[in-house]
Amino acid sequence: MHNKIITKAADQTLKPLGLFKKGQSRVWIDDNVWFLIIVEFQPSGYSKGSHLNVAIHFLWDDDENLGFHYPKMSRGNSFVEYNGDDRDFFEKMSLLSKKAEDKVKSYRKFSNVEYAKKYIIKEFGKDSSLQHLYHAAMICALAEDKKAKKFFERFIEASKYNTYEYNDYYIEEVNERILPMVDDRKLLKEYVLNKVKNKRYNLSSKPSTSFIKVDN
Repeated sequence: MHNKIITKAADQTLKPLGLFKKGQSRVWIDDNVWFLIIVEFQPSGYSKGSHLNVAIHFLWDDDENLGFHYPKMSRGNSFVEYNGDDRDFFEKMSLLSKKAEDKVKSYRKFSNVEYAKKYIIKEFGKDSSLQHLYHAAMICALAEDKKAKKFFERFIEASKYNTYEYNDYYIEEVNERILPMVDDRKLLKEYVLNKVKNKRYNLSSKPSTSFIKVDN
């Protein structure tokens, strides 16, 4: 029963904003062309209820999972517990959904690439994580910013200490496909946009994310 209440509260708040529910999950998605805003009402392993995660997923990422890319920490500090009182739980979930709405409106500002670049570089630019350096480089590439080369070079330097097999694909991509074009800003931007288009196509072909259109 509490899952139905979560869906009702989320739909009431997020549907008018244009978000779509991902299949039968507790995830709602906001499509912003080159990134998605993911709203997840995450269950707890200890009690019935919901955490709230709101984050950006960059569509230049080739992973089939819709992971949380930005910010580094997406979960809020509140957990709404279902104690058997349906009305009380719905009211609390409505407030949690309102928090999600506020986050969605804030992250929609990232549709402005220069705005997004500023915040992504601020959070990821001093990092040594391969994933974070990759995203910083890709947003600069999308913005035709010369700092893309610097971040890709830092990525390659950091990759020398990589021990995580998941990163091997991205290391190969940067070495073999990106670095040969890294000085051509327009070509690099086109490469990023093609990755976004391909990811959109893959998502649109799945029943749970068929609401994502290729021609956006």
